[in-house]
Amino acid sequence: MINVLMVLKTQSLKNDQRVLKELASFKKLGAEVDVFVAKDCDLSQSNFDYPLYETKIFGGAAPSRIIVRIIGILQFYIKAMSFIAFKSYSVVWVCDPIMFLLVLALKKIKPELKVVWDHHELPPSWFLESKYLKRIFKIAYIKTDIVIHANKYRQEF
Repeated sequence: MINVLMVLKTQSLKNDQRVLKELASFKKLGAEVDVFVAKDCDLSQSNFDYPLYETKIFGGAAPSRIIVRIIGILQFYIKAMSFIAFKSYSVVWVCDPIMFLLVLALKKIKPELKVVWDHHELPPSWFLESKYLKRIFKIAYIKTDIVIHANKYRQEF
């Protein structure tokens, strides 16, 4: 049986239809799925069908200030890697282009781990303005086992 860890930041997991559909698809295929999430909604394990590992990050899942977002995502990377380091998942499904450093860290620390990177949206504009960040992003893209794009436009972007 395949065991999958879905890693994401979302404002409202209980209303994130994309994620809920992906989880339902995994369940239909017979996979065991855990969810590691930073979220800004009230959702407890008792009203969610999958093992839920919630983490709090600085500024919440989607703060408005860029510096707070950067600090929060770095904190999220550290917490996610600490969580994954001692687990034995077959696949880690990483949601969001901004998780590029997490993808690189996973492939460096656990090269045998299959990493799926779900690009359901475009990277933020401040990110796209940095040639350095885009270069690292491309490396992460190449090292990922499977990249999923929401549509053709995002794939070609």
